[in-house]
Amino acid sequence: MKAGVTMRKIKKNTMKNQAYEIIRKKILNQSYIPGEKISIASLTEELQISNTPIREALSMLEEHGLVEITPNSGFKMKQFTQESFNELTDAFVGLLLGGYRMCIMKKKIPQLLEAMEEQLNKQRVITSAYSDFDIVDEAFSFDRCFVTVLQNERMNQLCNSIFDLLFLAGTYEQSHNKVAYIANIQEHEEIFQAVRERNHEKVELLLHKHFAKRLDFS
Repeated sequence: MKAGVTMRKIKKNTMKNQAYEIIRKKILNQSYIPGEKISIASLTEELQISNTPIREALSMLEEHGLVEITPNSGFKMKQFTQESFNELTDAFVGLLLGGYRMCIMKKKIPQLLEAMEEQLNKQRVITSAYSDFDIVDEAFSFDRCFVTVLQNERMNQLCNSIFDLLFLAGTYEQSHNKVAYIANIQEHEEIFQAVRERNHEKVELLLHKHFAKRLDFS
């Protein structure tokens, strides 16, 4: 009897997690516009599952900040303001700078430079024909090098908790500014050069500048 209950719980949990990943990818691929209501009925029909795991998945997405819930309206897409975007970027820059300082202390700058150069080379071959998703994915992969090179699971978890929201804002910007990726590559090249020169003060200034953007969220 107990085994049967456990199996049902595992199956239910798996459905919830699968629904979470599917809806998360739809959000990051801009299947919904900011502020758009998310129809549970439509998702139930599309995924061919009951609305319970879908509601649970949407609640998880709300906890992670990708969707919002309003009384009598249900779930809707996250809608950014300049203030909420600034809070995100401040938190992300703080994490990247913390990772950079750890790279210095742990003598991992050579590994950091190698990872950054690899990501830069991937960015350089990107053209405007690429999807917004791919462009932003490659751009943030460069930024995340400051954390991923440390192979610190806790720091990676912190990075991931912020990443989806920044990714969503980044794809929104890219969809409204098709040449943004060119300026992004140039900024990354400046950051790479400053790290290579061991100019720590310049690295900090460039990272702050890189994320200090005003976006039109209207």
